[in-house]
Amino acid sequence: FDILEQRLSQALLTNTHALKTRAMRASSRLNPANLRQRITHEHQRTQTTFARLNRALHTSIVAHRATLDSQSKLLNSLGYRNVLSRGYAIVRNGKGQMIRQASAVSANEVMDIEFADGHIPATASARAHGNTPSSQSPSAGTRTKSGKPRGKATGSSGQGSLF
Repeated sequence: FDILEQRLSQALLTNTHALKTRAMRASSRLNPANLRQRITHEHQRTQTTFARLNRALHTSIVAHRATLDSQSKLLNSLGYRNVLSRGYAIVRNGKGQMIRQASAVSANEVMDIEFADGHIPATASARAHGNTPSSQSPSAGTRTKSGKPRGKATGSSGQGSLF
């Protein structure tokens, strides 16, 4: 029993000495001056990181805004309203479906014509009859062998051919 008491006594002294040494090392690190210095250093590091993050975020927003602006311009240039502003119109039937060909229109069909500045209702007076206008004479639009357009034949217009 005495041997165990001696060993226990020695173990307690050794353990106490080890804990005292650890406490001394920890207390040197817990010096208020060292803690203030470390807090100051970490604060500066945090501010630097925040500034870098803020610059990166701003750069990213500017780049995305530029991309969005260019895509918006492209959408506006390709949009049908821009085409209407150049003088074209969209014709729709009574159901709101687009009419793409004159042959798709029947007599007395109600239509809606959309221009750049608004809509007007319209009614077809007759069905279309082909692609050639009836006012064009058969000789108009023909060309000579050299590729030049031919004049009208002498007739009611009063002016004959110059060649």
